Amino acid sequence: MWRKEVTSRSKMRIDARKWYASKVLPKKYGEKLALTDGDGKPLPVPEICIFTGAPPLSNLEKEVQDV
Repeated sequence: MWRKEVTSRSKMRIDARKWYASKVLPKKYGEKLALTDGDGKPLPVPEICIFTGAPPLSNLEKEVQDV
C-alpha cells in the first residue's frame, strides 16, 4: 500500500510539472499539432491570392516593352 501511494504522488508531481511547463513555455513543452491527414500525408497548403487592385505584372512588362 505504501509503494502505491508513493508512486501515485510521484506521478502526480511529474504531471503537474509537465502541465506547468506547457503553460510557461508552450512552444517547447505544449501539445504538438498533427499537421498530417488521416493517412499520414502532410496537409495541403492552400494558395492565398490577395487582390491589391494593381494590374498584373505581365501586363506592365508588355507596356514597358511597347514604349
